[in-house]
Amino acid sequence: MNTKQKTRKPDRLPHRLLRVCGLGLALSLGSVEYGAAAEPIKPIPITIEVNEAKAELGRRLFHDPRLSKNDTISCATCHDLSAGGDDGQVVSTGIEGRTGFVNSPTVFNSAFNFKQFWDGRAHTLKDQVDGPLQSRIEMESIWPDVVTKLFQDEDYPRMFEESYPNAAQTISRENIKDAIAEFMRSLITPNSRFDQWLRGNTEALSEHEKEGYALFKRYGCVSCHQGANVGGNMFQVFGVINDYFRKRGNITDADLGRFNVTGNEVDKHAFKVPSLRMAAHTAPYLHDGSAETLRDAVDAMFEFQLGREAPDEDKEAIVAFIKTLSGEYQNYNYGSDLVQEVADESQEIPVASGIQEISTGEAAGESQEVPVASGVQEISTGEAAGESQEVPVASGVREISTGEAARESPPADIAETISKNGKARPLRTGRTTRKASKSGKADGPLRTGR
Repeated sequence: MNTKQKTRKPDRLPHRLLRVCGLGLALSLGSVEYGAAAEPIKPIPITIEVNEAKAELGRRLFHDPRLSKNDTISCATCHDLSAGGDDGQVVSTGIEGRTGFVNSPTVFNSAFNFKQFWDGRAHTLKDQVDGPLQSRIEMESIWPDVVTKLFQDEDYPRMFEESYPNAAQTISRENIKDAIAEFMRSLITPNSRFDQWLRGNTEALSEHEKEGYALFKRYGCVSCHQGANVGGNMFQVFGVINDYFRKRGNITDADLGRFNVTGNEVDKHAFKVPSLRMAAHTAPYLHDGSAETLRDAVDAMFEFQLGREAPDEDKEAIVAFIKTLSGEYQNYNYGSDLVQEVADESQEIPVASGIQEISTGEAAGESQEVPVASGVQEISTGEAAGESQEVPVASGVREISTGEAARESPPADIAETISKNGKARPLRTGRTTRKASKSGKADGPLRTGR
């Protein structure tokens, strides 16, 4: 970290940012022992209501490369559900090898985002479908061609008729977008170890992880990363205290962030705060993919957002806490996917109230115990709905819903790529050279946990 970096004068900070920081300080005073009701972070709902027929149709479309101009790129190409919902690259590669301008975010829990894309240019999940499909560097398609291709498919006419029986034209731009958005709403990762702790399982976290959460609040990280998605509910300038872009250099149009949408000077270098829910699986980090590891990202936040130093042990504790935010996708436990820094021995890792044995890397025959399952309170934001309670979010209050349900079985989307030998794939902490298989159709039914 550059400890000699000059800081901006406090009177240059926008008032809205000061309000956010003030809220973060207020939130950080809460005790970690009082449960979900007293915490700025809320549990992800165990399930949310989706139309299963539309979501299944959307799942097929999400994995279908025929949505692209030359039938080579699907939504899943850049948003791999077997690997955290992104592609593990600094920037994504689209049609004919063209590369993007910003790091691809995870699609998991995107229903809880208040806007979509880094710059927030899409208001809803349905709105955002137009972007990648028509972008010349992503799928470079046009809607009439997509509709024609789907009409020629053996299954799509029947599936659209079943999902949209009253539509004048069943296979249409609006219905395709609606089905994909419905599928994306189903991509939630509940029941993380942290959520289990919030719901009352005091053994779900280690003391080191609890300390990491306390530090996360104490240092003010929670001023931007809170709510059910631990982010995704506000815009924030990157470089609030120290100028990231001046230090990095080579400023691009993509670095201007929200300014590209609004044209307002105050929005220069402002981005939607990313969710930390699947951060343990979505390296590299930041909008430009410049942080190779979670620790690199934490270092950047301390330097450019907080403008302060912290001991290594504090930063490592915060990283340990962030890793507890990974939950389950249709009963595949991303939390158990994390590589533990132990060698040639077993250890117990609290996750919930039951115990499940999993392999610990390449040491054959050795295992660790990972508890599974927990409470069922449901809390959601973004496009999910239900009964509400109030939780402080930035300078206002966002509504979140409650309810209960149970999970089912591992998703067909990730079953083959988890491992051919039954072992969980390792945590991706840096740039990856993985090239996951992408097929036109994902096998197996969609399960929503209801």
